Amino acid sequence: MKIVYGVENLKPTVSESVASVGVFDGVHRGHQEIIKTVVKEAKERGVPSIIVTFEPHPLEVTSPGSYPPILTSLDLKAELIGDLSVDFLLVIPFTKEFADLAPMNFIENILVKALHVTCVVVGEDFKFGRRAGGSVALLEDYGRRCGFDVICLPLLYLEGMPVSSTRIRNLLQRGDMEAAREILGRYPRISGWVVKGTGLARSKLGFSTTNIETHDKASVPGEGVYAGLIHLNGGRKICAIHIGTSPTLGIKKPRIEAHILDFDGELYEKRVELEIYHKIRDVKTFRDEKSLADRIKKDIQTTRRIMKRLRK
Repeated sequence: MKIVYGVENLKPTVSESVASVGVFDGVHRGHQEIIKTVVKEAKERGVPSIIVTFEPHPLEVTSPGSYPPILTSLDLKAELIGDLSVDFLLVIPFTKEFADLAPMNFIENILVKALHVTCVVVGEDFKFGRRAGGSVALLEDYGRRCGFDVICLPLLYLEGMPVSSTRIRNLLQRGDMEAAREILGRYPRISGWVVKGTGLARSKLGFSTTNIETHDKASVPGEGVYAGLIHLNGGRKICAIHIGTSPTLGIKKPRIEAHILDFDGELYEKRVELEIYHKIRDVKTFRDEKSLADRIKKDIQTTRRIMKRLRK
């Protein structure tokens, strides 16, 4: 998949296409159905498939300070979309000027003149243009006038509720990784950079931990201890993950740290990714540091057992 930043860099490349437009935060199963339909239609028509997304999240521009945490960084979003055999990912910078683009201008300037669409695939809740004033009905009307088809897919429902990024965020906050996996089609993943920690876990408890700093807008699971994997150096290793404060050690600032099993390397300043499988327990205050260390040993044993079962 080729990633193109800015519409102006796509114009010389594409003469016709099948496309979809959206934030695609999380690239959940509902998004995947749309993307797979784009790829299928493009192959049948013999034209490239294009997914159009935005950076930053549109709500960061239109509602600063009140937008939701982000489920997938642009890098992870691109990786997940690329896994679905898309030809092009077009990333449009979302600015105040772009947010003010009227729906009909969005269709004419982006879909028709830049992408030369023969077909657009959207979900039934698709909105676009200034103040989300464009609807599927408007898109279909312009499609008839401009000569492109519109495929509108119904919302995907699981357990009687629509699949949505908001639903996933709520599940992450509750620590329900299994339910989030059902909606995402994979276990939740968060990425970040390894930073220097306080060293208290090693000096006081006898356990080395990798401290991970995520984007300040990232959606992370609620406080607790989790079993999962860490992606590093082209491979994956089992880890016990602590998210939140450490009241027994007097650490009040929430953080993310991972104890990587059977690993003693140095990861400082490297980018890593956590894949979170299961919540083991809540964060709690222990009587003393020895009690905490004893519980961490149990958490590590539990992590091994859980990951052996879930990775079969």
